[in-house]
Amino acid sequence: MSMDTQLVERAESLILGAGRQYGINSERDSVRRALRDPDHGPAFAQWAINHLGPDNLLTPDEMSTYTTLDKTGQVDKLAALHDLAEVQAVSEDDIRIAIDELNRSTEAITKQTETLRQQQDAFSRLIKKASDSSARRETFEVERQRKANTEHKYVSAEVEDLAQSVGFRVSELKQQGDESGRNLSATVEGILASDDKLLSSLQKLGWELDQQDPEEAGKIDKLREISIRLIKITVETLRTKLDRVYLDALTNAERSGEARATTGEEVRALEEELESLYSEIFPVAQMSVEQQYLDPASKSIGGRSGQSMQRSVAAFTYILQCLDYLNDRGERLKQAIDTFRSHQATSTSIISMAKDELSAPDHKPRRSMKPIVPISPVRKAPTARPRGNTDSRSRRRSSGIMDEPPVETLLQNLAILFPIEAETFSDAKIAVLKRVLAERTTKENDVALSLQESFEATASSHLNDVALAIQLLKDTVLAESPYNEVKLVDSDIESSISVLRSEVRQVVDGLERADAKKMAIKRSEKKEEFLRRPILFRPDAKRWIAPAAEDAAELAFRFHQTLPQYQPSPLVSLDKVAEELGLGAIFVKYEGNRFDLPSFKILGASWGTFRVVCQKLGIGAEASLETVTKALAHENFTLYAATDGNHGRAVGRMGAILGIPVEIHIPASMPQPTVELIEKEGARIVRSNGNYDDAIAAAYAAATSTSQGLFIQDTAFSGYEEIPTWIVQGYQTMMLELDSQLGGRNADLVICPVGVGSFAQAVVSHVKQDGRATSMVTVEPDSAACLWKCLRKDQFAPIDTSPTIMAGLDCGTVSTTAWPLLQSGVDASLTVSDYESHVAVEELKAMGVLAGPCGASPLAALRRLSDQDKESLGLTKSSTVVLLCTEGSREYNVPLDVSSDDPVALTQTLVQIDSSNPSLGSTPGPGETAVARYITHWLEHRDIENHLVEPTRGRPSIVGVVRGSGGGKSLMFNGHIDTVTILGYDGDPLSGKIADGRLYGRGSADMKCGVAAAMVALARSKTLGLRGDVIFTGVSDEEAASIGTEEVLAAGWRADGAVVSEPTNLRIVNSHKGFVWIEVDIHGVAAHGSRADLGVDAICKAGYFLVALDQYAKRLEANVIDPKVGPASVHASLIKGGEEASSYPARCTITIERRTIAGETAGQVEQEIRSLLEKIASQDTQFKYDLRVTFERSPYSLASDHPFAALVHHHVEQSLGGNVSFHGDTFWTDCALLADAGIPALLWGPLGEGLHAKEEWVDVASIQTVSQTLTSIARDFCS
Repeated sequence: MSMDTQLVERAESLILGAGRQYGINSERDSVRRALRDPDHGPAFAQWAINHLGPDNLLTPDEMSTYTTLDKTGQVDKLAALHDLAEVQAVSEDDIRIAIDELNRSTEAITKQTETLRQQQDAFSRLIKKASDSSARRETFEVERQRKANTEHKYVSAEVEDLAQSVGFRVSELKQQGDESGRNLSATVEGILASDDKLLSSLQKLGWELDQQDPEEAGKIDKLREISIRLIKITVETLRTKLDRVYLDALTNAERSGEARATTGEEVRALEEELESLYSEIFPVAQMSVEQQYLDPASKSIGGRSGQSMQRSVAAFTYILQCLDYLNDRGERLKQAIDTFRSHQATSTSIISMAKDELSAPDHKPRRSMKPIVPISPVRKAPTARPRGNTDSRSRRRSSGIMDEPPVETLLQNLAILFPIEAETFSDAKIAVLKRVLAERTTKENDVALSLQESFEATASSHLNDVALAIQLLKDTVLAESPYNEVKLVDSDIESSISVLRSEVRQVVDGLERADAKKMAIKRSEKKEEFLRRPILFRPDAKRWIAPAAEDAAELAFRFHQTLPQYQPSPLVSLDKVAEELGLGAIFVKYEGNRFDLPSFKILGASWGTFRVVCQKLGIGAEASLETVTKALAHENFTLYAATDGNHGRAVGRMGAILGIPVEIHIPASMPQPTVELIEKEGARIVRSNGNYDDAIAAAYAAATSTSQGLFIQDTAFSGYEEIPTWIVQGYQTMMLELDSQLGGRNADLVICPVGVGSFAQAVVSHVKQDGRATSMVTVEPDSAACLWKCLRKDQFAPIDTSPTIMAGLDCGTVSTTAWPLLQSGVDASLTVSDYESHVAVEELKAMGVLAGPCGASPLAALRRLSDQDKESLGLTKSSTVVLLCTEGSREYNVPLDVSSDDPVALTQTLVQIDSSNPSLGSTPGPGETAVARYITHWLEHRDIENHLVEPTRGRPSIVGVVRGSGGGKSLMFNGHIDTVTILGYDGDPLSGKIADGRLYGRGSADMKCGVAAAMVALARSKTLGLRGDVIFTGVSDEEAASIGTEEVLAAGWRADGAVVSEPTNLRIVNSHKGFVWIEVDIHGVAAHGSRADLGVDAICKAGYFLVALDQYAKRLEANVIDPKVGPASVHASLIKGGEEASSYPARCTITIERRTIAGETAGQVEQEIRSLLEKIASQDTQFKYDLRVTFERSPYSLASDHPFAALVHHHVEQSLGGNVSFHGDTFWTDCALLADAGIPALLWGPLGEGLHAKEEWVDVASIQTVSQTLTSIARDFCS
């Protein structure tokens, strides 16, 4: 029974029951029709379930009282106006009775009002849910369209590459065919010259070949006729269409008065354009000639006002010549194959004669009864036939035997020099003859095989051209267009095209499927080889048997059945998915609505809470819920728990049922909507400063700080194991329900999501019982692979995690009670990305299952299993798989895909993440948190070691490491992940769009392209077998104060060499300037503007210093020490002084930037500036100053003959294919910090422009070049 059917039946029962209770006559059929209405039925049913239950309606006694009061008219009497004279005195008893009745009536009305309010709230929630669902669908559609556009661009690029390859291949086959024809002709001429007898054989063979196969001749003629029709109609139709374009354009030009004569220069330009166009029509046919070449050319021709009709005729005449060339090529191919067949038949005849002669008892020649008539081989019309029909031996066989010469004559005819005596015929002669015949036979067979393969390939190419021509006809003539009124000349062309298309596709379909399958396998193998965290298989788990189950699970099951609104969660069949994946059946155990909560967590939280309360009260676990609730009325307990969402709601709900206060501790990253849902259960929220594990520690400390605290958590640790065990027993209710719902069918595989592992403990304890044959696969987020990492090391250890949309699985420590069971009983462990989970959410939604990311992760895991993986798990076409969907639908931010290993696509994704520096711009940017989180997920997806470096809160840097085997040099790839502000960018700064070979967006060049290239090179290094480590550092704040690289270095990260992939336009930069920031305070004396005798103007005094600074700047500019970086420089950046116009300024502060070159230090610069100030002070006693250095960065330089520089230089030259020189630059980079730490570093990165400007772009090809070259550098340097 489906979940929807159960919902309707329950609602129907409640409605009819309420009607019977209150005497309302409701027809069952009418109720059913209303509930099954597709538009309003589900909402009506949900309202009935929520508000017609026993807890919401008036009891019979309450209803009776209300009815009595209404019938007496007391309410109306109180509301009506009466004449006081008519009012009679009543007794005190009557007044008391009336007051009591009125109070009861008031209470009943209050209850009814509350019921109506709840109904209104329910409808409001329905409306909000529908609105939210619509918004999510819109967001998903926008994301899907974006990815579709991106994929379309890459497909277009691949099609262009394929078209070019096809063109090269056609040219190559033509050359091979011509060469084979020449070789074949030479061979035949040599054989003909060797003996007249061979000529007779060829003449006889020609006689045989003249006898054509009528069926074959018919097919040839038919195919030839269709091809000629196709060529004719294509040319005529295209000519008609282009003429129509021309006439329309000419008419429009005349109307607008813009017609003018065509110049000779325009004619020549047009001729060149048409020559380029039509010479490429066949090599690029599959790129849609109609759309990319013919249509633009037609518009170009038609758009020239004075263009003559003769130009159109000439253009399409050229097309006709191209098609004639195609037909002629088929003729030459047929001639070549006929020559080959003649050659083959001749060789066969000679061998046959020799064998007969050698086996004859005497050597007298035998005469055939048929005279030999000298004739020439007949060449038939060309044909194009599928590969399976090219074997001439199955269609033509020899019909007679020629005169057979003696052995001596054979030796002479074969040009074999041998001293032959007439009297004898020795064995030596026979041996020589056999050897020669064998050699010639082998040689001829090789030639025949080569020609056969060449013919098949060329014929296939020919058929492909015909198919593409057919597609061109379909696109240009038969497609809907402004020219669809053009009619075909031949009314039978449609059927002819269908016949020809069918014959062509028979040849190429099989090859395309095979090639596609091979490519898919190669891509899959390559991806799984090193760019994806592997699946851990544990074969020993198949033999492991879980400890015998206790009766406690059954006791918990019975307890759950006593709770209000209990019903088994539904089991949903995914038939289409099972068929697609080649499995017998796939079921989803859906926990999206368990006791009106969107998760299975209430199963464990309710039983764990009930057991610990019973224990505290000294009551047995068999007690009823009512008994325990009454006993708690005199206690003062408080429930404590930590949660990522669902567990906290479940504990809050149980606290409300039992009447116990609840305090829930949450991680710092929990979204506010989730917090509000927990608060609605009546719980008090305490937000921690850390992650989920930190929240657990805080909740446990709070619970143990008071004797009345009860800690309810499914995570077991030392000293806290009993309550988690009870919670696990509660989870097993789901498995007991599953057994019943499967109806005796065995689940061959269960896929279970894992957080702390308690739920997985319940599952493995159940499915691994003695007598069961069920495998278990666990799934975790890439960024929280706690169990996977423990299983890989085969030891228990906590890990660091990164936030994930699978919030309930974001756990860094496996429960101590769960670990031994999972270590022994899990058959396979794998992880999935947030994006894969999101895709699974959408897939389940399309099938009517509203799951959250945690609940959808088992489907994502199943999708990840390859055929080989399924075989390892023992899955077959008849296997049953159960996916445990642990949560219902909820809101989350749609994640980005982390699967791409293409540095260009990765650059696009990074650009789409706003990581503008919060220290820059009028509006602070969000910083690097989001992009660092994405990079972490990308690294985890590939199982690359990573570390978050975040001493400055909110400004994270990320380090990724591929460890070597030891003994080699280490290499660092450094790049900053922040950008300048996106304010002022012209267009969408986060688009990442690609146009004309350029990728646009803020940070595309500076420097997310270099970051992406380095990340891909890091991943590739996993396969290189290196001895040294390869390190990637994605650092924060380079655009401001470079705190990221400073903090990474302070954390101890070092390497023997480093490449910083800033956008250097593929130049190697081995030096750049540094800088020093200095503030100078020039002091005056404050005074009223009228008291020149008292005041000293600090701003005027600062003018002396500015003049001296300008002269100092000129001296620096004239002193060029290193031409690569230019001279040192200085300028006044900021000046601030004075308070008001009517006063002498007491201080003027000047901020100076001094750009330094190699060899200069901050102390040296400070002394030079101080000398300027002291000289002025010595000349003016009123000149007073203070000087301070506020910030400084060293200049950078690495000698070009340094070993690391030489190695990088070598690989860059190899990559770029030319001489490359070293350069210097005037800007500053993190290279200087690396050099200060003793790390030889170089700048080298992609080609880009628009850094910090209104439009920024990077050259796409250069990103690929940099990524590949960085990989080569790592291979050489770290080996």
